[in-house]
Parts: sequence; C-alpha cells; structure tokens
Amino acid sequence: MEQQNQSQQNQNLNRPFLDEAKQEKNKKMKITLLSLAALLLVVGTILILREVSPSIPVSEGKTRVSGKAIALSDVQTIPDRPLTVGIIGAIPEERFDAFVTEARGAGVASLDQNIIFSYVVNSSSFDAQGSFQFEVEPGLYVLCYFFPATSSEAMRLEACGKTHLGPGEQLSLQIGKMFGTSITGKNVETIPLTEIYPSTSDFFGTSTWQTYRNDEFGFELKYPSEFEVYGADRTGISAQSQSGAHQLIGINIIEGKASLQAYLTELEQLQASAYEGDPSVAVLRRYETTTAGYPSITREVQLLAAALTQIETFIDVSPKMIVSIHTREGYTREGEYKEPQPDRSLKQLHDQILSTFRLFGSHRKNGY
Repeated sequence: MEQQNQSQQNQNLNRPFLDEAKQEKNKKMKITLLSLAALLLVVGTILILREVSPSIPVSEGKTRVSGKAIALSDVQTIPDRPLTVGIIGAIPEERFDAFVTEARGAGVASLDQNIIFSYVVNSSSFDAQGSFQFEVEPGLYVLCYFFPATSSEAMRLEACGKTHLGPGEQLSLQIGKMFGTSITGKNVETIPLTEIYPSTSDFFGTSTWQTYRNDEFGFELKYPSEFEVYGADRTGISAQSQSGAHQLIGINIIEGKASLQAYLTELEQLQASAYEGDPSVAVLRRYETTTAGYPSITREVQLLAAALTQIETFIDVSPKMIVSIHTREGYTREGEYKEPQPDRSLKQLHDQILSTFRLFGSHRKNGY
C-alpha cells in the first residue's frame, strides 16, 4: 500500500510536466496540419490557374514571334537587365531591298517612324521585363530592331536577322545588347549592318564634326559637333554629348612610358585592386589593331564601380608617347545615370573618331 501511495505521489508531481509535453505535442501536430493544408491550397491554386490560363495558341494561319530583349553583361557583379525601349518589327523579305534604299537615301543613321512603319507589317514594343510578341502571316521576313534616336520621331536601326516563318510556328528570339546589338534565334540569319549602310564615315556626317588639334604633340582628330568640352589641358580634353546620347569621350597623351605593352601591364596591375581592393574594371575584349598606320591596342571594358561600358584605344605613335582615346555611355559627367539614346552605337562612335585621327609635322613617325 505504501508503495502504491508513493507511485501516486510521483504521478501527481510529474503531471504538470506530462500535461505540458502533451500540449506541446498537440501544438506541433496542429502546426503540421495547418502547414499541410496551406501546401494543398497552393497546389490547388496552381492547378486551377493552369486550367483557366492555358498558353494562348497561335492564331489560325499565322505565325508568332516572341522573346526578350536584354542588356547583356559578362561580369558577375553586374547582372543582365531587360531592355525596355525600342521595337522589333517584321519586314517582308521582298520589300527589304526597297527599305535599304530608302534608309540609305535618308543620309543619316536615324529613320523617321513613318518610313519604318511603311515597311514593317507588324511589330512589338517591350514591356518592363523586356518581353515582346507579335503575329504575322507565314513567309520570309527580315526581323529588325529599332532604338529611339535623339528625336522622338526618329529611330535607329541596330540589328537585323532573316528567317522563314511557317504556319502555326512560334519563333523564340533574344535581342542582346552590349557594345553592339544582335538578334538570335533558331534559323535566324544575321544581316550585318554594313550591308545596309555604307562604311564610309562621311555617311554619319563626320565632315561637320569639330576638330581637336594638339600642336604640342602633333596630332588631331574629330568628334561630334554636339559634344561640349568640359575639361582640357595640354595633354587632352574631355567632352560630353549634349543630346540624349549620354556619351562621353576622352583624349589624353600619356608620356614617359617605355612601351605600349609596358604601360598596359602597369595599368592592368593597378586596376586589379583599385576598387577597395577588388578589380575596378572587367576586360571583355582586348585586341591589337592599327590606327592611321600606328600600332594600337583596344580594350572593351566595364567599369565595375559605376556599371559603365567603355571602349578605349591606346595608340603607340612614337617613343615614350601614347595617345589614349576612350568613349563611354550610361552616365553623365555629374554621375547621373541615364538610358543612352545615341544616334550611333558606342562602338560606331569610337571607330568613327579613330578614323579621323592623324599626326602631322615632325611628329609623324619621328618621335618628339
């Protein structure tokens, strides 16, 4: 009897703990059941949405073109972002030659929208995610991407691709833009813009550009007339576009370096840790070329601190003298970001400036 009483007393002492454990167990079971119910509700909602929102089929007798427009980045710290300005349109292949003739006849890279839409049979702008889609009759087409120019009534042709669209077909495209623009997709054949526009710089009006002349170092080049100089000294200038292009150019003399390769090696070592111990630039392309007959190296880079694109050419014109020419876009000199809307691509602008570079007087091939 005494043993039973002791057992009863132990149970009475432990009851609060047992009750608490039981309550905790019931609480966990209730949470589990609620979680399961919520999961079933989500799954059910997804199934319902799938049922009531099927993919929209292609209209009978039509073909659909859809895809995304993306500002590409090869740098891990700078993500790709959607392009939200511009249009993509389809020009029937049999009318494309007439379109090219009229585009060349305009005498400028930008085209009035009335001209564009007199050839484009259907088109699409881009939403906030860079997505687009439109339908056309089956047939052979040249798909063209147009970007707004400085005038609201004008657009610049940036990329073309030829393809055949069959009945009921859904063609998926990507418009990618970095230093240039491309249209890619299954069975899409790229049409180089050099087949549309003449390669001569005068087509883009460089004959009316301003001339920068440096008598001390014996060279000159041209830059667009809408650019305003905001910094200048004996070794060069900096200038910014006053139009909607938001492009900047810099021209500088680098003195006292043993060679171009030695200078670039030194520069790249500095840039490897210049941004708070991390790289300040990412070199996307680096290639050797010539400028006005002089050895040159061009780099296409992204400036990581400001997410800027920049093209820079270093010209080895004489012993211990390097001419540096760089172009960039995306930010004003005050540090404000603006979506570039240039009359020409950054690469096109850079190449045009280089095409006007020349040395004169005793500096030609003779040092200084």
